[in-house]
This record gives sequence, C-alpha cells and structure tokens, in this order.
Amino acid sequence: MKKKFLGIGSLIFLQVVIVGNLQVLPTNASYGSSLPFLYLLAVIGFLISCVFMVAELATTRPQTGGAYIWCEQAFGPKLGFFSVSILWISNLLWYPSIFLLVATNIAYLFDASLAQYKLFIIGTTIVLFWLLTGLNCIGVKFSSRGSVISSIIGITFPMMPIIFGGITWWLSGKPLAIPVQHFTFFPDWSHLNIGFLIAIVISLFGMELTAVHAGNVIKPRRDYPISLLISSIIVVILLLLSEMAIAAIIPSEKLNLITGLLDALIVLFQEMHWSYLIGPILFLVLIGNIGSIAAWMLGSTRGMYVACHKNHVGKFLQQANRFEAPVGVLIVEAIIFTIVSLVFLLFPKMVDSFWLLLDLASQVTLIYYIILFIATIRLRYLPRSAEGFIIPGGNGILWIMMGVGVLTSVLALLAGFIPPDDLAPNEVFLFRLIMSLGLISTLLIPSLLLALRKR
Repeated sequence: MKKKFLGIGSLIFLQVVIVGNLQVLPTNASYGSSLPFLYLLAVIGFLISCVFMVAELATTRPQTGGAYIWCEQAFGPKLGFFSVSILWISNLLWYPSIFLLVATNIAYLFDASLAQYKLFIIGTTIVLFWLLTGLNCIGVKFSSRGSVISSIIGITFPMMPIIFGGITWWLSGKPLAIPVQHFTFFPDWSHLNIGFLIAIVISLFGMELTAVHAGNVIKPRRDYPISLLISSIIVVILLLLSEMAIAAIIPSEKLNLITGLLDALIVLFQEMHWSYLIGPILFLVLIGNIGSIAAWMLGSTRGMYVACHKNHVGKFLQQANRFEAPVGVLIVEAIIFTIVSLVFLLFPKMVDSFWLLLDLASQVTLIYYIILFIATIRLRYLPRSAEGFIIPGGNGILWIMMGVGVLTSVLALLAGFIPPDDLAPNEVFLFRLIMSLGLISTLLIPSLLLALRKR
C-alpha cells in the first residue's frame, strides 16, 4: 500500500501555487477600477462551478489520475484519453509564455536590457525547462513539497509588498493611475477589448489539477472541500488586490504584458525608497513562477501517464522511474516545448507571440473544462467509488452550476479569437491562422495517438 503524505495544509498551498500564478497580473491590471466587477463575474460564472465540481469528484472518485478518471468513467476510455491529452497539449502551448516571464525575470536580476534579446530569452527558456524536467523526474513527493515551499516564498510574499505598497502609495498622496474620484465599478464596454476578458478566466484555471494526487491524500473526503474553499478565497483576494495595486501605480497604456509586474515592483520600490528590496523581491517572483510551473508540469504529466498506461498508448510514454515520476511523458513534452518555443521568432514583438501562445493554450483548456462540466453531470447518475462531498441542492442545482460553467467557457472561447489591437493586417491573419490550426491539431492529436496504438 502506497504511503499517503498530502494533508490539508499541503493541498491549500499546492492549489494556491497552481492557481495563483503571477503571470496574469499585468494583463488584468489593465482593467483598472473595473477589476472587482470582472472578478465577480468570473467567480460566479466559472470558479464556483470548478470548486464544487472538484470537491465532489475528487472525494467520491479519489483514484489517482484525477480528471482523466472522471472523464473515462463518464464517457469511456476514448473520451477520457482525449480530455487528458488536450489538457497536456494546452500546457505544452502555455509553458513557453510562462517561461518567457521567467527568462525576463532573470534578465531583470542582472541587466534589464537583456530582456530585449530574443535569442537570450529563447535560449534561457529552453535550458530552464530541461532543468525542471530533470527535477520533476525525482518524483511526486519532492515536487509537491517543492511547490508548497514555492507557494509560500514565491507567490504570497511578492504579492504582499505589492498590496502593501499600493495602499501606501494611495495613502501617501501620490498620483494614482486610477483616481478614486473617477472610480467606476462597471467597465466601459465600448472601449473594452473583450478578447482580453479571457485573461480573467485564465486567472482561475487549475483548481482541479491537484486531484491527480487524490491517491496520496490522507483524508480526501474532509481535506479537499475545506482546502478548495480556503485556497479559492486566498487566490481571489491576492490576485484582485495585487492587480488593483499595479493599476494604481502604472497607467494601463504603459503596462507591458510581459514585464508589467516587474516594472510595477521597480517603480513602487524606487518611489517608496525601498530600492534595496528590488533584487530580493524579483528573486522571490522568479521562485514563485518556477514553483507554479513545476506543479503544473507534474500534475498534467501524471494524468497523461495514467491515460497512456491504461490505453496502452506509446510504450515510451508509459515509462516511469523508481520515484513514480512519468519520465517518458516528461521527456517528450520537453522536446515539444523546445520546438514550440520557436514561435517567438514569428512576430517582431515578443509580446504578440506571448499573447498568441497564452490565448491558444487557454482556448484548448476551455474545451477541456467544458468536457469536465458535462462529465460531472453524467457522473452524478453513475455509482460512486467512495462516500464523499456531494453538491447540495440535488440534481437541479448541479445542472445549473455546471451549465453556468459551460456557458462561461464557451463565451471565453469565442472571445479568444479576437486578436490584440496593435497587430498589422498580415499579423492578424497569421494570428487567426495559427489559432485555427492549433485548435484543429489539438483535437486531432489524441485520435492519432489512439490510431498508432492499434497499428
């Protein structure tokens, strides 16, 4: 019998480091005073459905494998394999954009001008990814504990100075980029690029990923619902207050999607005469991003490993080492990551490539969530493998909650096809072409893997 080592505290911090990543802060900060309203919509339309879905499925079906097991039990092995495959692919598309932030962070620690050199950024991202792949091969226990430490020192600690600094900035009478007297709770829909609304939903992705470790949780029936509730509240509060602080310091038209967080920290600490804290805080942001990536990597690769093993897909993809790490999947995704990272060479500005990959990864992930919401409804009518948390209110409330989640995901999916405003006409065509081809390829790859299994 495998030893169980994840308790409620580890789950909370693991969920915080997965969901509460710093990547979305500059993008969301551009909404300024409308952020509370937009987060309210995202929480009602998406996060509540996710939290209740994970709480019920992770406790009534706690087998290691997470979402793959749920989709397989709801619709059969083929759709189960399809769901975990598109999640794995979406992560492969997302990794280059988050590693771009990490590489930029490293540049800022030494010389900010290095962030302007594509070859330096691309080379740094590839080297870092292979290093993290090696660390994840050490195993589940090491990675989960490393993620807990990262969530403490790399996510919450950098956010606290931002929040405290934003409040201090306001109280000290310094000019605000969003003056209080002009505070508007509702956004100006006529000037709002709804393509960026997807960033609010992106902020709340990943709550279900810790379910792949359900077999390692000491008391899943009690620990999952409590940890999900606490971590959701922590994440929303930290994200909202951090983004409001950034919006108060830097005007939206000057926010850079890649370096916005780092720029806000530097401006804040220089103005508040805390220059000696810039280096340590930038280092903590680096640790937080790396910890978040490591948690996502192992979560998605374990799900893919379980799916490949059960469906006998790809002998190499089924390999694990003595630490129970899915080394075959980890190595394959490192190779794919190296190839996908070259997309930064397609557009003159790295920020456009950054948004393209982030947007495409989000589109694929939204399809995955739509499947999960529908699977939750289906599983309510099938026998459970364990006694656990059940969404209160009967089947009617379940249908409403999951239906709202599906509707929000569909709307965000459509909004994702809106390109950034500053693209040239030929770049807009390239943007939409890559988006379309990326989605089509993502939907075809799982079928291709299954077909190769038969051959």
